[in-house]
Amino acid sequence: MHSSSLLSRAALACLALVAPLAIHAQQLALNTEAPAPPSATAPAPMSTLVRPAPAAPALPAWENKFDRWIDLHEMDSSMRYRSVFDSNNAHEYNQGQQRSIVDGKFKFDEQGRYGIAFHASTGKYFNWAYADFMGGGNQKGFNLEFDKATPIQQAAVQAFMTPSRIADQEASGGWSFYVRRLYLDIEPIHGIELQYGGLDIDRGAASEITTYDYDGYIAGERLLLKDPKKLFFDEASVTYAYLGDLYTPNFFARGERLKQSNYHQFLLRKHVGKWLDTSFDYTWQDASNTFRQAAEFKVRQIRFLDSVRLETYERANAISFREIVDFAPGGKGLAVTANKRVNRRLFLEGGVALIDPHQAVLTQSEASATLCMAMNGDAYGLGKRYFVRPAIKLTPYLDLTGFYTHQFGAFSVHDQIVWNKEALNAGFVFDIKKVLFPKSRVQ
Repeated sequence: MHSSSLLSRAALACLALVAPLAIHAQQLALNTEAPAPPSATAPAPMSTLVRPAPAAPALPAWENKFDRWIDLHEMDSSMRYRSVFDSNNAHEYNQGQQRSIVDGKFKFDEQGRYGIAFHASTGKYFNWAYADFMGGGNQKGFNLEFDKATPIQQAAVQAFMTPSRIADQEASGGWSFYVRRLYLDIEPIHGIELQYGGLDIDRGAASEITTYDYDGYIAGERLLLKDPKKLFFDEASVTYAYLGDLYTPNFFARGERLKQSNYHQFLLRKHVGKWLDTSFDYTWQDASNTFRQAAEFKVRQIRFLDSVRLETYERANAISFREIVDFAPGGKGLAVTANKRVNRRLFLEGGVALIDPHQAVLTQSEASATLCMAMNGDAYGLGKRYFVRPAIKLTPYLDLTGFYTHQFGAFSVHDQIVWNKEALNAGFVFDIKKVLFPKSRVQ
């Protein structure tokens, strides 16, 4: 088998070399003048075989048409197992959860300067896109929490957990799918962008650990200036919006909030080469004045790390809850996160977060604060904790994911229950976009 293959290749090579010589001989035979005899020292004519460059894979016609109208950023579905213990060691969550997300932009023009951005997902809370489908939900978890709570914690729960609030927090399951964000996004002049509608939160270079959960939403308007050659900063933005309705993710059920405003943000962002992304913002929310700073460093010259992010915040003043006159003092916190892509399949992230115990005052809900359910990423919550997040890419469209966190140190507010003192998640993410558009220019 191997010898016949080699002979075939040799024969083809000989033919390739002989063909130019045969053509040249035919041209000589047709020439009326006899050519001069070749020099004995002249080299024999040679022919070079050039392998044609592979053509770039062409996008299917229907995919080209889709890309013209839709800029699809994310489309995936995931399932996970979740185990959570609270600060009284109640095993409140031992369940299966699912999540689906679609995020993108409908483009009026081919360049995407005028369009409507959208983000839809499962989940029934501001900071929960996952919904339980087996093993019990928030109702079971709440009962387990209450049974192991201290007398002062039980008194706080009974004081602030009204029947309607309990109903809201216990409705954690199902497969409901909501349009969380929907807004007009236009760039009439290069570098000037306007957004209006159900918006995402501009976190700058920070993450959800010290700002607001990635599943969060606001309703209002935003002006962005993106012209670093004239402004020095890569981004300067101003946002006026309403932040609230924590149990109403559906934008169509809270569209009237576009007429209200309790959230003002002023943000500056600057990139320094390819190694530093930094931002600073001032946010006024419900009379709270918060300053946030963040910097992400690319450190690939350090072999065991790819990047490190440092983010901090300072809540400068005391504010009260709406429901009752109960002032929470100002506070501050920080988070340090490092990540490393070990190889083309394994990604690791880990870090430490220190979030002040009164940060849940931003929910403006005594009930949420009693259970330490704040507005930052629900995986992190309040207090001092470490965390690690591994991910393994099994195929181009299927990842295995995990997350573990554990709180350390004492928690200073004795009438509150830290709902996620220790948490473990393990599951998978199925990238539907890569299945539908395997040759997409943007993945």
